[in-house]
Amino acid sequence: MKQYKNPVLVAFLNLLSIKFKSLSFFNLKLKSLRCKRYSEAVIISIDNLSFGGTGKTPLIIETGRSLQEAGIQFAIVSRGYKAQYEQAGVLVEPGFTAAQVGDEAKLLKTRFPGTDILIGRDRHRSIKKAVERGNRVIILDDGFQSTDIYRDVKIMLFNPFQPYYYLRNFKFLMKEEDYVFYFVPGPAAQGAHKGLPVETGKPGGSRYRLNRLLKLVACRPQNAARGAHKVRSSRQEGVSLSKSFLGGQGGRFFKKAPLAAGGKEAVNRKPLIGAYYFAIENFYDAAEKAIDPGQAVLFGFSGVGDNRRFRRDLSDFNLTGFQGYKDHFAFTEADIRELDSGRRQLGAQYLVCTEKDYVKIMDFDLRDIPLLYVRNVIKLDVDIAGLIPRDPAQS
Repeated sequence: MKQYKNPVLVAFLNLLSIKFKSLSFFNLKLKSLRCKRYSEAVIISIDNLSFGGTGKTPLIIETGRSLQEAGIQFAIVSRGYKAQYEQAGVLVEPGFTAAQVGDEAKLLKTRFPGTDILIGRDRHRSIKKAVERGNRVIILDDGFQSTDIYRDVKIMLFNPFQPYYYLRNFKFLMKEEDYVFYFVPGPAAQGAHKGLPVETGKPGGSRYRLNRLLKLVACRPQNAARGAHKVRSSRQEGVSLSKSFLGGQGGRFFKKAPLAAGGKEAVNRKPLIGAYYFAIENFYDAAEKAIDPGQAVLFGFSGVGDNRRFRRDLSDFNLTGFQGYKDHFAFTEADIRELDSGRRQLGAQYLVCTEKDYVKIMDFDLRDIPLLYVRNVIKLDVDIAGLIPRDPAQS
């Protein structure tokens, strides 16, 4: 995969970022000194190392889907970045707009209308409310930044192909995760990590950098598509989970066992590693009807963390033009009409965006514009159900 990194710029930005990363590191460590454990709920943290664009939201959706299929009630706690209710916090209702609760929370609510979605800068307040509402499993969006919250399962995504992904946090912090999944473009991601030699590839190439990262975190390859929960680390043993069935309801309630001796979690362990990629599930119109674009000419746009990836996905179709915006960009109706003007000039039949962008513009009157949105799904080389805590006695 082609890289877009200037070596001089990389070196300069890396040096410049040391101060920021150091402050961030000490802030995380200071917060961890007052870490609170919620014995009433299991917290599954979906993390990333960079500022965005790794695919946390698709992984949250996939995790939620797996929990739903298992009959487990869960809640999702997110910050609601730049949303109207970010400071005050709120339980997201279907009628809220993306401006009120954030594009990610709005998207999650459309996918899980019957699930509690809570946003707010104060994650503790959101978790307490989720527990009060009877949720015993909580998916924490970007819990990596919330070291003052004890996280029972920590899953990190990182994309070594994303330019400047290393500017937010030190890479060695991946060691603190339970599972680390790295992005590999296309279906080749399935099993891509298996048997990866360390320090292979042409120096400076993407394969070389990837293997340097794997050596850095000393990850152990996951050897089976299922049963990831059977591989137990010392930390996992210290926070083992057990389940009991609620009679006649089919739901599962997770109960935590005590921490390791001395009340502290064990740290001598290595994360398990896997790979992931994205696939287009389908194209949809405003009526949520699946549309097959076939050979139709497309004009795409997006305001997500990795616009290049979405453009690359659309390139598998008949893409004639594309416009990228910064992540969480607040589109106006005038913006969409300007984009549609570009579509017409290029002779494209459809204007296409991501699902995350669509929830920000779905209330506009765009009936005269042939607009489609793309639903992406994340593909892991392990079964996500295998990462959900189970009774150790049945492992």
